[in-house]
Amino acid sequence: APYAPYAQYSPYGAAPAYGMYPGHPGFSEKSKTTAAVLAFFLGWAGGHNFYLRRNGKALAQLLLSILGWIFIVVGIILAVNYDTGSSYYYDDGNEALFAMGMIMLFGTAYILFPAIGIWAFVEFILILTGSAGYATDDKGLVLR
Repeated sequence: APYAPYAQYSPYGAAPAYGMYPGHPGFSEKSKTTAAVLAFFLGWAGGHNFYLRRNGKALAQLLLSILGWIFIVVGIILAVNYDTGSSYYYDDGNEALFAMGMIMLFGTAYILFPAIGIWAFVEFILILTGSAGYATDDKGLVLR
């Protein structure tokens, strides 16, 4: 009988049941360690999701972060331009603008940014444990 194709043999005579090795076609070129480091340091911007090519989540994290920084800048502008009423240009609408600026500042600082941080930290833990689909890359290959 002819010999079986070479692809069916395991390297170095090991039995196929012992699993794959890092150069095997079933392993991703992406690293679990790199994804975890990106999640820890750039999780707020979706760096780990861009790396793993989960572009929907990555764009959501990045856009929410950009929106938060826009809210911070606009909130500071509205709060700083508050007029105490001692000048000639006092306007009753300034209290509303000041309140809107403070709501933007505190809402971003105490709700939006912590939510993005918790989201990134949870994904950092999921990457380290290989849970919830974070054991594989976008092609379904196991992370190294």
